[in-house]
Amino acid sequence: MNTSWPFLKYNLKTWKNILSSTSPKMAYVGGWLGYKNLGDEALYAAMVRLFQNRSLIPIQNYGFPWSPPKTHVPIDEAVLAGGTLINGLPGWHSIADKVFPKCSMSFVFGSGVQDPTLWKNVNDWRDTRQEWARTLQQCDYVGLRGPLSAQLMAEYSPQNFDIIGDPVLVFANDYINEPSVAISGKVGLNIGQSSGNQWGSESQMVDEMAALATNLRESGLEVHWYVIWPKDMAITLKAAQKSGTTEYIYEHYTDHLKFINEVRTVSVFVGVKLHAVVLAICGIVPSIMLEYRPKCRDFMLSINQGDLSFRTDAFNGLEISTIVQEMNRDKEVWTSRLKVALAPVLSKQLLKAKELATKKTV
Repeated sequence: MNTSWPFLKYNLKTWKNILSSTSPKMAYVGGWLGYKNLGDEALYAAMVRLFQNRSLIPIQNYGFPWSPPKTHVPIDEAVLAGGTLINGLPGWHSIADKVFPKCSMSFVFGSGVQDPTLWKNVNDWRDTRQEWARTLQQCDYVGLRGPLSAQLMAEYSPQNFDIIGDPVLVFANDYINEPSVAISGKVGLNIGQSSGNQWGSESQMVDEMAALATNLRESGLEVHWYVIWPKDMAITLKAAQKSGTTEYIYEHYTDHLKFINEVRTVSVFVGVKLHAVVLAICGIVPSIMLEYRPKCRDFMLSINQGDLSFRTDAFNGLEISTIVQEMNRDKEVWTSRLKVALAPVLSKQLLKAKELATKKTV
């Protein structure tokens, strides 16, 4: 069945390519494109890479309830993509519930499920897993980001949920067999704000990150800060100034490949923001996740790196520094460990994407 669904203005070149393409059109439900958030930009680029024989039409959540704009293009298929969309802001369910039934094929590829723990007291948020369970039953395939997401949905649905990992990992295929370009003693750090919705307090996180950076500097390691969203610059500067490590601060908001290629030169990466760590791992950089929200552990568990995820309300900067220095000394061992963990996930993503992309829609 061929129907019409809306697209929202994102990038003129993108739309020209979409409209001129003869490839089947697929609704891309997810992300905040065009807002200089590197993670969201990388997620869209990852899905374009995974589904090269489709033209992906971004359909975004600009509020609730959702109503279609007037401009339309014909769409046969829909994907709920990466990001913590399921049980997240209510607009995402509104969109999926309207788009999916109108398409001859709909599926989920790498979406996470919001854990109610941190969000139950947030205005305008409510637990919608029961509604999502009904919507997901209509899908041809449901591949969630990690095992925690699957557990959260299993509380409301007997459906079989696959674990597919974060779609951005597709870029790791470009680097997993490449020789390392890491510089021993060079460490990458990332921190970000979260509007108070995180484990612990932001002030505590800044103090511990500053302690980490200070100890690394005093131990003779070179600290490089990476900012992937403009609103994270202020908190980055706080930690960098407090630790005397303001010499190297980089901003990457739209070019995920540039970020990967720059971060590949660090021997170890420690990050708070989910996709800062995901992209560092794409560069095959041994990484520590400072878990500010459950989604971070969900991802690390999906690639068998759960022992390197530490909650931001409990981590100690000096203890993390000890681990970082060990990883820096034995970088080859930790790199090999990461490659072994990534291999089955990367293979599964490519195989499942190929299977879905070649599925005939009717």
